[in-house]
Amino acid sequence: MNKVKHTVFNDGVAIIYRADNIAEDGERPEIKLIPLRKVMFAYRTVGMARYFEAMQNQIKISKMLLIPRYADVDTNDIIIINGDNTQYRIEQVQHKNDTKPVTTQLTLSAIKAGEEYEIK
Repeated sequence: MNKVKHTVFNDGVAIIYRADNIAEDGERPEIKLIPLRKVMFAYRTVGMARYFEAMQNQIKISKMLLIPRYADVDTNDIIIINGDNTQYRIEQVQHKNDTKPVTTQLTLSAIKAGEEYEIK
């Protein structure tokens, strides 16, 4: 019998942004962050296997978060945690059914200084 893990999202609040081209048609692309949603989250541990597998693909995993399930969150989105100015790229989205409520696990990598997006 499978045990359902009860999840609490008490580690903080994050804002998920969609990176969108706001330039007029025919103009040079201008990518800015548009707020998608505000979510409560729980931190998860980045396992050694996940960390080193990502490093083989030149991705440095910074954090993992568990959030309530939202179908519209994807790997093109950017997230800012607890009002910090650090922007994180969502590298992987995994929907989990063995939790109550059902959740989405996000694997994040920090965007390097100077490469951050402007927020609209």
